Amino acid sequence: MTTKKHILLERKWQKICEDWQTSGLSVERYCEKQKIPSSSLYRWGKKLNFPVSLKPKKITYNWEELVKGWETSDLTPHAYCLLNGLTPSVFYRWERYFNSHKSRPTSHERAVKKWTKILEDWKESGLDAKSYCREKKIRDSSFYNWRKKLNFPVPIKPEKVSYNWEEVAKDWKASSLSLNKYCKEKKIPPSSFYKWREKVNHPAYITLKERADKWREIIKDWETSGLTSHAYCMLNDLCLSSFSKRERHLNPHKIRQTRHDKAVEKWTKVFEDWKESGLNKYTYCQRKGIESASFYSWVKKLNFPEPPQLHPDFTRLMPDICLEDHFTPISFGSSFLMESLPVDKKIEITLPQGHQLRIEGQFDWEGLNEWITLLLQPKADDEQRI
Repeated sequence: MTTKKHILLERKWQKICEDWQTSGLSVERYCEKQKIPSSSLYRWGKKLNFPVSLKPKKITYNWEELVKGWETSDLTPHAYCLLNGLTPSVFYRWERYFNSHKSRPTSHERAVKKWTKILEDWKESGLDAKSYCREKKIRDSSFYNWRKKLNFPVPIKPEKVSYNWEEVAKDWKASSLSLNKYCKEKKIPPSSFYKWREKVNHPAYITLKERADKWREIIKDWETSGLTSHAYCMLNDLCLSSFSKRERHLNPHKIRQTRHDKAVEKWTKVFEDWKESGLNKYTYCQRKGIESASFYSWVKKLNFPEPPQLHPDFTRLMPDICLEDHFTPISFGSSFLMESLPVDKKIEITLPQGHQLRIEGQFDWEGLNEWITLLLQPKADDEQRI
């Protein structure tokens, strides 16, 4: 029993098969173009008794008339093929067959003609080769290759004229002409004259000799200061890269430390300070603001022996925790110290080290004061032990 869905599918595939037959394409090409699985087209063609397995009849063209039509159209062969739905390669073959007597330029001759026009245009433009290629979107390597092949003469650039601007300025002032008229008369570019005049009149303008003398004085001052180059530049608002460049130029004979040597010297001082402190690695890094990963890495690189800890007790293992940072002292009157807490009230204190203190009912406040005072003075006790 055929359902409505099946009838609709039959109609759909009947239309597809008819469209394929009129297209003039093979089954594979048609299915690829329409994005249809070729197996489905074969299966439905068999069901509908449609001769899908046979190739459709090829469309025959009158190529002689088509070639004559192209000759009168003033179009390129490719454009004419696109307009009339023709295959360009087949059209070229038939065009050569019907116009066998016609002399045709080779691909090399076409290329020579094309590049000769390009090179002549480049000569008239007055641009250099790179700028011309960038503007016309031509590959540099192809341009240079064809220029070499065709022995094309390179246009001679006019030599740059250097002017003594101070003498030019004096001559201009004595001429009593406007700046533009003077430049036209003397064939001087006005933009260069304006630029030089702005530079000279600027308050920060100094000559090259004065600039070199200034840097020589700065470097002598740095050598006597005893500061590092970075610290000296920060203090005097100088550019570190410019300072380093000038210093190397003026002191080429000086033996310089490498970055590794500087780092070794820096970390050796840090480790000696750590050895004197008597603290463990983590605590020392926390106190000095040093990255612990870098500290451990350089300890391993330099094989620095770990110093013995002078404070093995628990309170010294966590020296970064200080009770004074966590508590605010409150002064009480003598009458309050003698009183006891109410029955239903109590005080509970938990210290960072883990100690707990609970107060409820009657309590000796003077004893509590002495006990907390001892906790807040670990350094004095350690000095007495040493």
